[in-house]
Formats: sequence, structure tokens, C-alpha cells
Amino acid sequence: MTGKALVLLACAAALAGCGPSPRHQAELAAAAQPFLTAPLIRADLPARKARAVLRPVGQNGTVSTWQTLDRITLSFDDGILVASRGLGDDLMGADAAPTRAALAGQAEGVYRRKLRYLTGDNHSTWLTAGCVMRALGVENGLRRFEESCRARDHAFTNVFELDSAGRVAKSRQWLSPALGYVDIGPFNLGETEAMPGRSG
Repeated sequence: MTGKALVLLACAAALAGCGPSPRHQAELAAAAQPFLTAPLIRADLPARKARAVLRPVGQNGTVSTWQTLDRITLSFDDGILVASRGLGDDLMGADAAPTRAALAGQAEGVYRRKLRYLTGDNHSTWLTAGCVMRALGVENGLRRFEESCRARDHAFTNVFELDSAGRVAKSRQWLSPALGYVDIGPFNLGETEAMPGRSG
């Protein structure tokens, strides 16, 4: 990759941002061509009004890890978010099996999900949520499901859209109390902005 390409891609991911003008979109499109042989996903973090593109950087069994240019990572177990790193207030770990079973129609009623976070003094704390899965029908060829969960003082609702093979094609999933939700979907070239990490 040329130095110019690296500069352009870094510019798209830097905190200062390079406004999404038509010229910058065209330059980013040209610079990103070498990356388009690999699958790419888009992540939106509404709480920080940020968007980033991630590429796959690791696979461990059913868990795939995706990374932004500034090394923020999201990990998914068969499409279910199980970890994040580099954002601050990260999701340190989560059990995906109950959600997978519910999406496959193998769980009825309330089931438990466990999510792990770090306290201010770097100790692990687990948040256990009671969840219910509800099918919402088919939209744009994708089957939509809504997972409603309650845990301690928190309530959150994840949305999954599955393709005909049962794979999670798009989703909105809860990261943490501080970060809120992350929206995951296909990468559309020219729509990238920065996903800010931990400040300081």
C-alpha cells in the first residue's frame, strides 16, 4: 500500500476526522481498494456519534475479532457481540450460547445472559441479565429478532437480523452502560467516521 493510501485511511479513522466531502469519499474509495478483497463491517456507536470500518484480524473457534485502523476491536461469537477493547468502559466478555439458542428456536421463555466488565479498580464484575427473544418477522429478506433483557438497574434490547442461512447479517447490540449500543452492518464505502477510543 502507498503512503498516500495509509494517510487517507488513517484520516478517515482519526479523531479529528476528514469531513465526508465528495472528494474525500472518492479518495478513500481509491485508497481502500486493496482492503476490499477481505470482508469488512461497519460499526456505529450512537453514544459517541461515531462510525468506523473494521476488518477481520483473528478467529478462535466460533469467535471472530474485527479491528479498526486505530486498533479498537470488537469480537463476535457467531455474530453475537462478546467483547470490545480500546473504547473505554469495554465489554470484557459475554456468554453467547443462550442468545444463539434463542435465535435458533431452542430456548423458550426467560433465559440468562452474563456480561463481564471491569470496575474502577480493575476487578471483574458480572452483570447477569434475564432475557426474552421475540421474532419480529421478515424485512428486506432478513428475519428480525428482538432480545429484551433486564439486569440490575439496566434494561436493554438487542436486535438481530438473520439471513436465509441463519447468520447474523445486521444487528444492534448493547456494549455497556456507559457506551450503550453498537450497530453492526455491511460496510458502505464513503460513510466512515472515527470511532473514538479512550480519551487521555
